[in-house]
Amino acid sequence: MPNDCLSKTCKYVFLALNAILCIFGAVICALSLWMRFDITIRQKFVNILSQWDPINYDIAEYDIALYVIAGIAFILFIFALFGYFGAFCEKLCAIRVYFSLILLLLLLEIAGLIYLLIDQEQVKNLFIKIFKEELVDRFYKNSLIRQELDELQSQAHCCGASGCEDYLFAPLSCGCSPHVRVTGCAIKLLNAVSENMPVILSIAGIIIIIQFLALIFSCITCVAIKRKQHN
Repeated sequence: MPNDCLSKTCKYVFLALNAILCIFGAVICALSLWMRFDITIRQKFVNILSQWDPINYDIAEYDIALYVIAGIAFILFIFALFGYFGAFCEKLCAIRVYFSLILLLLLLEIAGLIYLLIDQEQVKNLFIKIFKEELVDRFYKNSLIRQELDELQSQAHCCGASGCEDYLFAPLSCGCSPHVRVTGCAIKLLNAVSENMPVILSIAGIIIIIQFLALIFSCITCVAIKRKQHN
């Protein structure tokens, strides 16, 4: 009897946790995308940032943060949905999928953090290379890329991936001149990440702990469902 009570408690806690994560993930994802693409909201943030730091404000960091938050929130929503469905319907298959996804994500995050900490220079060079090949080199070939990159370069006061030399003919949004050294957009973004690395590592640590707890609860729920089916 005490075991049944404990199993039910774990199941309800697991359900509640995943329901909250589902709602949280969906709402945060929707809000992030809305704040990124709504012109009125975006302009308000530009005004706030420019008033807070009129010289060094960087709207590019705002955009990147919203994309990252939306992506993480969407992944969180999908994973939590599997967990909630599995626990509510008592489907071992869904809970096993949930466990596998969380475990895979957890291992990838740990491996990624170790790789980033061990070989930061190679990661930086790879990011700069991808930025140049996928965006800068296609600036004059793709109107959408040109529009987004023009906006990034004019608002973040940067040019290309590494600087004005990335372009054969630098666009006006770069503000290049023989007497002015313009920082590359990829380099500027990497510097922003480096400056906020303690915060990023702290958030990553919290996420890893939450995922580890999710693994434990999924195992307890799975064992409880198995015991119930056998009885």
